[in-house]
Amino acid sequence: MSIGDEFDKAPGRSIYIDGQEIVRILSRRIPSETRLQLRWRSATLKPLQGIRLKVYDGGTLTSSENETLKDIVLWHDTAPQSVEFVCNTKTTAEVKVWNCWRDDRGVMQAWVLNASMRVSDTGPNSFLVECNSHNNVTFTDSVFELIFAEESKAVDS
Repeated sequence: MSIGDEFDKAPGRSIYIDGQEIVRILSRRIPSETRLQLRWRSATLKPLQGIRLKVYDGGTLTSSENETLKDIVLWHDTAPQSVEFVCNTKTTAEVKVWNCWRDDRGVMQAWVLNASMRVSDTGPNSFLVECNSHNNVTFTDSVFELIFAEESKAVDS
């Protein structure tokens, strides 16, 4: 049985493998002016790995290049090693993050077979995210850090 089958039995919820919580999507509510920093740790080349960020509830993310977006895909082969966005919203917005990859035809894939993420807290507002996209479950296909900091608190570089 695949991880996807396990998720299908528990729609919208996390599952546990060897006592560790596994998710399809990392979801977090953040107030306006929160800085979101993403730092790649590692990623496999085949399949090409990506990270998708999507903002809900009327929020947007603004990049350091002043691009304002609601839906972003960062591909490991073209994205900077570290990228930062600022959340713009009237009150709070929900930010969802998940792993994706390009298949042999160049089509973006996510949430199929053993696609999943193991998320570990590394601080009060920071997470280590280890992703799986292959049939073999290793959680090493894509690894990145996510750091959330309110505007008044700077994000370390």
